Amino acid sequence: MLHVLLVRCTAPPGEVTPHVPGHVAYLERRARALLTRSGR
Repeated sequence: MLHVLLVRCTAPPGEVTPHVPGHVAYLERRARALLTRSGR
């Protein structure tokens, strides 16, 4: 199964940029949690 997520920011880049590092860290933690729970 393939999932595609398209994200479109509606805020100006100056408002979004400060939040990018925290969001990337969240996504990385989430990915690790999902990978540790997948499989048989």
